[in-house]
Amino acid sequence: MMSQWIGWPRRLTMVAMFMIPLLLVAAKCVDNETMYQDPGGNWHVVGEIHNDTDIWGADMELGGDLLDANGSVIASTQAPLCPLELKAHSFDGFDLEFANSSGLHPASYAIHMIGGHALDHALPSSGLSLDGFAAKRVSGGVNISGTVATTRTYSRSLTGCIAFYDSAGKVVRHLTVINFGLTLPLAAGTPQPISFT
Repeated sequence: MMSQWIGWPRRLTMVAMFMIPLLLVAAKCVDNETMYQDPGGNWHVVGEIHNDTDIWGADMELGGDLLDANGSVIASTQAPLCPLELKAHSFDGFDLEFANSSGLHPASYAIHMIGGHALDHALPSSGLSLDGFAAKRVSGGVNISGTVATTRTYSRSLTGCIAFYDSAGKVVRHLTVINFGLTLPLAAGTPQPISFT
């Protein structure tokens, strides 16, 4: 009888280790998403993923499927969240682009988490600050401008994540911009203007 109970602590620990990732994924939800075709005909699903937990996530990646009227998968893709880190009690954006999908006629889509890991601590501050950002419609699309400053020399790549929303609060486009056209490294205390269309 005693030998039956010896394995319980180990089994309970293994069940707990299995459940933690499930709880983390269950606390993330997709919201404000829309599906659209780009000018080249490819289908996209864009939106937000919310983290309502106290746990940070890193290297987060989503998978997506386009479904026909019968619920069968007709195309699949995957893409990272932007940014790759998902802070506790915050949200990130995503753009799932289905390459070579212009001839498809999806009835719906499915989104699921396929990668990433939980962090046992918050990531340190980058020391970067964004100020005065504004978007303005121009003949070539939308111009975005503002300034970036840093409290210390910054030489890593800058990834900007930009979402455009409709009047109902749905994401209608999502862009990822690398380095904003800035030359790195950024010097501490010197705001750098940014402007791109």
